Amino acid sequence: MKNDQRRDPRRPIDILLNKYVCGQPHICRGVNISRGGMLIHKVLEPDVPHLSVTVELELPGSPEVLCVEGVVLGADRDSQAMAIRFLRMPQRIAQLIERFIEGQALPESIVATV
Repeated sequence: MKNDQRRDPRRPIDILLNKYVCGQPHICRGVNISRGGMLIHKVLEPDVPHLSVTVELELPGSPEVLCVEGVVLGADRDSQAMAIRFLRMPQRIAQLIERFIEGQALPESIVATV
């Protein structure tokens, strides 16, 4: 990704996650994450153009499965890297990601309040 336009602090991460494209899950590897998005590498995925995705992941130290909608900002065919900007994120997920980026211990579970 040659054009670095990220504004949010990011943290390196090395996890496997599901990236849903047209309702179908594809395994990817998370490389770094910020409050605003993440960089992933494709692992097993057909070469199908897409702009919107949903990622499903667990942050290290938290057993909670996070599900976040996103939009593809850029994809590098040669390196199989893809930048995703998060959209419509519930506040509790944003808090978990922010705590992870800041290096704070993650709670075992955050209960959503209405």
